[in-house]
Amino acid sequence: MTDTLPAVGCASWCENRDGHTNVNDPADRSCVSPSRIVSLSRYPFPGVGAEAPVLDHLVGLLHREAGAPVPHIRVEHNDAIFIDLSVEDALRLAVDLLALADSAER
Repeated sequence: MTDTLPAVGCASWCENRDGHTNVNDPADRSCVSPSRIVSLSRYPFPGVGAEAPVLDHLVGLLHREAGAPVPHIRVEHNDAIFIDLSVEDALRLAVDLLALADSAER
């Protein structure tokens, strides 16, 4: 697996960790990287009412809040925040998931 997430591309206010000084909501003072989408084949996500069914998916992205020294990894499941990890925790989880997938193939 050679794909890596791109570095967080932030405006200067985010790189400086100043945020938008005229915005009250801290969420509006954060920045995110481009997201990575993983479609899940095991669990289909049926549509509701007249909506067409959509494929169940996970989205991963880097997120840096205003004032934070480093970004963290946010994983969303079908557009709802599922888990929020430090970079170190995300790396440990990735290694463990790869080990599990590798052992399942044998």
